[in-house]
Amino acid sequence: MPTMASVKLSTLHPIVNHPHYEDADLRARTKVVYSAYSRKSAKEVRDKLVELHVNYYILEEAWCVVRT
Repeated sequence: MPTMASVKLSTLHPIVNHPHYEDADLRARTKVVYSAYSRKSAKEVRDKLVELHVNYYILEEAWCVVRT
C-alpha cells in the first residue's frame, strides 16, 4: 500500500486499483492486477493489464520471494 500512495502523491498518475475502496468493479480490477503475482504467464497478465489501460506496473519483489 505505501508504494501506491507514494506513486499517487509524487506523480499524480491515476492508480488502477486501490484495495481500500469497495465495489464490484474495483474488486474485479484488483483481482486482475494481483494476478501478476500468480502462476499465470507474463503474456496473459500483460494482456489483462493492457485491457485496463495500464501504462506502468510496479512489481514488488517482496511479494514474489519465499521467506525462510
